[in-house]
Amino acid sequence: MWIADLLAHGLIRASFVPPAATQELRDLTRTRKQLVHEIAQPASLRRTSLRHWARS
Repeated sequence: MWIADLLAHGLIRASFVPPAATQELRDLTRTRKQLVHEIAQPASLRRTSLRHWARS
């Protein structure tokens, strides 16, 4: 693999991989953010519809 060759010759730096606990926390945070967005989306659509209807 050409990327492995570049790394072996010191032409690129290794990527930072956070500890498992940090990765798990990031995953949980990402999932929570997505769920909050999904829950809030219908309310946002209702507000948008009401604003549009009120202008008509």
